[in-house]
Amino acid sequence: MSDLEPWERYQVSVVNLGPENGYEWLAEIPQLDGCRAYGDTKEQALRALEQVAREFVRILAEAGEALPPPVYRAPGAHSGRFVVRVSPTLHKSLAQRARQEGVSLNHLCSELLAQGIGFRSQPKH
Repeated sequence: MSDLEPWERYQVSVVNLGPENGYEWLAEIPQLDGCRAYGDTKEQALRALEQVAREFVRILAEAGEALPPPVYRAPGAHSGRFVVRVSPTLHKSLAQRARQEGVSLNHLCSELLAQGIGFRSQPKH
């Protein structure tokens, strides 16, 4: 039997947000939707996350819900695939724009996301 708490089986993400966001650090367990905590230091954020994670697991257990199986990825290993939920109105607008540009919805969204973070591939002529 493992000595780990249920939540300790998941990967934790810690991000420095910078002082302009109210808190300096964000710690979260991305696979457990909403399981996140903030702190002025990395250590404070991780301690707060431990408390949030314990409560998260307790609430799920009381509701009779199981935790999802942990997904392990090597650091830096990304599949290039993820799901984004948007409003029906935005979905329609994106689909119309993709048709206008003659590209797939997936391609358009990928390009717009890349542009949003400052990288966009050169258009093919």
